[in-house]
Amino acid sequence: MISRELKDEQKGKKILFITTASEVEEGDKQWLEEDRNSLINIGLKIIDYTITGKNQNYFIKDFKDIHYVFVSGGNAFYLLEKAQQSGFINFINEYMQKDNVYFGSSAGACIAGPDIYPLLNVDNAEKAPNLNGYKGFGFIDIFIFPHWGSKDFKELYLNHGLEQAYSNKYKLILLTDYQYLSVNDDGSYKIIDIK
Repeated sequence: MISRELKDEQKGKKILFITTASEVEEGDKQWLEEDRNSLINIGLKIIDYTITGKNQNYFIKDFKDIHYVFVSGGNAFYLLEKAQQSGFINFINEYMQKDNVYFGSSAGACIAGPDIYPLLNVDNAEKAPNLNGYKGFGFIDIFIFPHWGSKDFKELYLNHGLEQAYSNKYKLILLTDYQYLSVNDDGSYKIIDIK
């Protein structure tokens, strides 16, 4: 997860909970409910949202008076494709220049970096047949590998995932499911353990 730490006066505010990346995922999506409940537990009011089928006009209206956005996990390639098609990439960059807060979990954390190419052997790019490149939101210059140490990802990462990222082109941070990256406005960051 990527976030900035919340202050007490920020609690009780509305947060758009963007579930787009989960739209093509099958099976139990308990992780989505866990993310939703985590945000409720820190005092935020959830508004479920998707960027699929939307455009700049929707975003301008729907993000009015919203200062927090959460982008959930799921398929990062599908998420990026929908962000490209809708113009959300440009919108979210303008949104973040206005002192708003971005939270990202799994795919939502990966897409916050410069690009998602390191995920090529980890995630299913076939779910995004109209993807136009791998450039992410670019909030940070680091690529995040989420779920490090998780038994569900061990074989995938060790046998395939890190191979794509093994390059001096990428700055990598491996985060467990019990860590998040807290990023300051000046670009400095720290890894926070939550367990």
